Amino acid sequence: MRVAKEFISFCIVCAVFVFCAPALSAAQNAPDSDVAWAFDFRYSSFGADEPVYRGGKGTFIYKGADTREVIMQIAQIGGFNIIITGDVSGTVYMELRDVPWDQVLSIVLAENGLGAFVEGNVVKISSLENISKRRREASDTAQLVEKTEKLVSKQFFVNYATARDIATGIKPFLTKQGRISVDERTNSLAVLETRLNIARIGGIVKSLDKPTPKILIESRIVQAGTDFSRELGIQWGTRYTSKNTGARFPASIQVGRTRIDTAFGNVDDGFIVDMPAAVGTGSGGVLGVVLGNLAGTFDLDIRLSALEDKGKVKILSSPKIITVDNSVARIEQGISIPFSTVSEQGTKTEFADATLSLEVKPKITNDGNIFMDISITDNSPDATFAVGSQPSIRRNEAKTRVLAEDGETIVLGGIVTTTTTTSKSSSKVPVLSSIPLLGSIFKSSKRQTVERELILFITPRIVS
Repeated sequence: MRVAKEFISFCIVCAVFVFCAPALSAAQNAPDSDVAWAFDFRYSSFGADEPVYRGGKGTFIYKGADTREVIMQIAQIGGFNIIITGDVSGTVYMELRDVPWDQVLSIVLAENGLGAFVEGNVVKISSLENISKRRREASDTAQLVEKTEKLVSKQFFVNYATARDIATGIKPFLTKQGRISVDERTNSLAVLETRLNIARIGGIVKSLDKPTPKILIESRIVQAGTDFSRELGIQWGTRYTSKNTGARFPASIQVGRTRIDTAFGNVDDGFIVDMPAAVGTGSGGVLGVVLGNLAGTFDLDIRLSALEDKGKVKILSSPKIITVDNSVARIEQGISIPFSTVSEQGTKTEFADATLSLEVKPKITNDGNIFMDISITDNSPDATFAVGSQPSIRRNEAKTRVLAEDGETIVLGGIVTTTTTTSKSSSKVPVLSSIPLLGSIFKSSKRQTVERELILFITPRIVS
């Protein structure tokens, strides 16, 4: 008899352990209330996203337990308020080990066709049909409150952008009864909105209305002979000068040499980039583009000045222009050539532009570098293919896109024009030079080919 009583007591203890173990095991790792609310109950109802469970892990064993009791127990473990409606029923059979409590709740709701609806700090558990109905009612109530809420008006002045562009960015954030109008004269916005949303719109206007950075484009348009690249030292690989290393020693690194004795003295070879342009003898012109870069513009000015003083290069112009970020800057110089056209209405004079132009569109990157879309055009009159007294226009154009650091000089070259002249020299042997057929061997002739290359040095600088 005593043995039977002890066996019955043991069975009762085991039963209590089986049904209470989930609570005891999970309660040891139960999260704080703020962590518990990180569980999004909408996952189990609609399954729109992949859930991330953050609840404390435990062992959950249920054998025919009432669904209501299971949900109540999980609510106690999670530490949140819960209401279970009358349409919740059924039993639960499961054995889960080392599983977060919020995942267990999600499984129980999904397997029983249930969902959760959160109101404040209270979770309501009901059937999916009732949950969907409740959500629609809540949405309608929110819209009704929004419609009946008193609207306020406020004017926002735009300083740097255009009010119309700002208005385009704001419209998606307006409520259904919200209105916005643009006053182009004062560059301002008039907004009619709810008090809560108008504060939000003010923050959006402030974030969009910011000054656009300015970029200074410095360019040097240079015309050089075929030996200019050697004198200036433009060939890859032989010379390299780094920027400041940031260390006390060595402060900078240089490979190769470039010596400038005086402001207009000798310039030793110091190669940076090579610009070959193969032009056949007597050809009118060849267009090609080769890119390179020079470390600094101060040495560049001295080198160009020194070479110009020696007559080996001609600096056509050194224009500078400021533009805002992502806007086109255009530099152009040249002439308009008049030409006559004949039609039934008579003779008409029109003009064709023969210009040298440089068009740059800079874009500042997030790391402070500058993308540049560069377009080079060199249109010049050419009497070789003239029609009557009217010259033709020789067109040389190139487009490219480069990335430069702030203050870095980019080199563009390859627009080469070749002219060939042949003349008979006055150096000859008297009498013998006049002998037919053989006379040419007793006199000299001169053939001269002149190649001129257009090279552009472009330096972008962020000024604000």
